[in-house]
Amino acid sequence: MKVCAHINGGPHHRWHERFASVALAVEAFRAGMAALKIDRGDGEHYTMALYPQCDECESEMNFHDYPLARYRVGPRGGIRREEA
Repeated sequence: MKVCAHINGGPHHRWHERFASVALAVEAFRAGMAALKIDRGDGEHYTMALYPQCDECESEMNFHDYPLARYRVGPRGGIRREEA
């Protein structure tokens, strides 16, 4: 399933990307968080929400109501799925 991913990488890093699958989105989120070298104890600020893919979304605007899934950085740095 193609998805829109809205990623919050802390107070200064937000972006939007489109992916061909959920698995690709999760891997990109994992790589992005590793590149930011985040404080793992502050994982609540590092999230990714996935939505069915559309053509309207961009980094500053999200036209979806409810995410299909939400992922968060866990306390030891892993990526975990949460109920959306």
